[in-house]
Amino acid sequence: APAILSAVLDVEIMAKYVLPEEKKLETSVEEIIVAVKQKQLMATSFHPEITGDNRWHALFVKMASECAPYDAIDEKAKTEATKTEIGLINPGGLPVFTDNVVAGPAYK
Repeated sequence: APAILSAVLDVEIMAKYVLPEEKKLETSVEEIIVAVKQKQLMATSFHPEITGDNRWHALFVKMASECAPYDAIDEKAKTEATKTEIGLINPGGLPVFTDNVVAGPAYK
């Protein structure tokens, strides 16, 4: 699995994993970073969706509810995004996908 070995000052380290003794000897690393947050971006090096712990999901939902759509994207990036094949229906809002595979019977 991927691991984060270091983070710059404005990145909040949210979780670490202490390596087992045999891995410490192999790598000379004591622990690895497994979750980080920077402003409204969060990254993990594990799959929180397959754990029984829903705190990561609750945090993600809380973070999403506190930020404006595309808040971290500058105007030039928004303009460029509207030119892509996805095409933002409402620049500054969330993209709307009309693919019937996503909107098909399984989601009714």
